[in-house]
Amino acid sequence: MSKENENREDQNDKEKEVEDSKDEETTEDSEEQEDLDERFQEMSKADLAKQLKKAEATIVKSKKEEKKSSEDKKPRSKENDLAKKAYLRAEGIDREDFELVDEYVNNTGKDIDEVLDSKYFKQELEERREQRKAENGAPSGSNRSGESPKNKVDYWIEKGELPPKGETELRRKVIAEKEKRSSQGGKGKFYNS
Repeated sequence: MSKENENREDQNDKEKEVEDSKDEETTEDSEEQEDLDERFQEMSKADLAKQLKKAEATIVKSKKEEKKSSEDKKPRSKENDLAKKAYLRAEGIDREDFELVDEYVNNTGKDIDEVLDSKYFKQELEERREQRKAENGAPSGSNRSGESPKNKVDYWIEKGELPPKGETELRRKVIAEKEKRSSQGGKGKFYNS
């Protein structure tokens, strides 16, 4: 049995050695892991510091741009406004539509030429013009047929009749004009004969 005991002891010793080596590896691994964790944390802090500097630089840059844009929004000189208005008038834009042009320029960020060439602008401009035309309507005294209106003396003379009895003043004017023309001996209007 002594050999068996020796074998057992050898085997136990080997197992202990393996366990000890595992413990040492684990300890070495954990120390190595801790070292890596510290490096990672230091690296993360450095990265965060870099990102913070970038963010600060971006904020400073945006503040400078904001300041520039606010300076750009200062009232323009009267000469620039007059030149712009003259240009728009030359392009056929009515004064009523100047605000529409400004609205498109401000909303799109395009310059005036690009806005004037835009199909959306042209469409809205045409709609506004049509709307104004409809609101204004046809002039009240227009006679589209080309005939003289019934309240004119020439109409009744050419018709060869007197106006209705209710319009005595117009009847008097028609009679006076007929007498004037007949006393001229036909030298009034003449027609191809």
